[in-house]
Amino acid sequence: MPRLGKMLQDVETTIAQLPDDKYIVELKFEDTKSKRTGSSMIVMTCKVLGGDFDGRELSEYYTYLKADGTSNDAGLRGLKRVMVPLLGEEVVEGEDFDPCEHTGLQAEVYIKGDTYPDEITGDPVQTNRIARVLGLA
Repeated sequence: MPRLGKMLQDVETTIAQLPDDKYIVELKFEDTKSKRTGSSMIVMTCKVLGGDFDGRELSEYYTYLKADGTSNDAGLRGLKRVMVPLLGEEVVEGEDFDPCEHTGLQAEVYIKGDTYPDEITGDPVQTNRIARVLGLA
C-alpha cells in the first residue's frame, strides 16, 4: 500500500468556483451505468484548456435509459442540447449516432456557478455547471 501522507499535505479538498464565463474545453464522453440506480447514462467531462483554470474538469451526467428499460426524456433532452450545437441536428438524430465517438472535440461552453445543499449537513456547497454548449472551438 502506498504511503500518501506527504502527497496529501498540500491538496485542497475544496476548490474555488470558476467565474461565470465562456471557456474552451476538450470534451470526453463515456457510456456507463449509475452505481446507485443501474440506469444507463452518458458522462460528459469538460477539461478547460488554457487560462487560469487550465486542466480543471467538470462533468455532467445524462441518463438516457432508466433501470427498468424505459427511456429518460429529460436526460435525452439534455444530451441533445449539448450535441446539436457541436454536430448539427442531422447527425445527432441519425440512427448510428454515438456521442462517445466524439470524444476529443474542442468546444466553447458557458460555465456558470451553482449552489446546492450538502446531503448530510444541509450546508451550501458551491459548484459549477455547464450552462450551455455554444459550438465547436
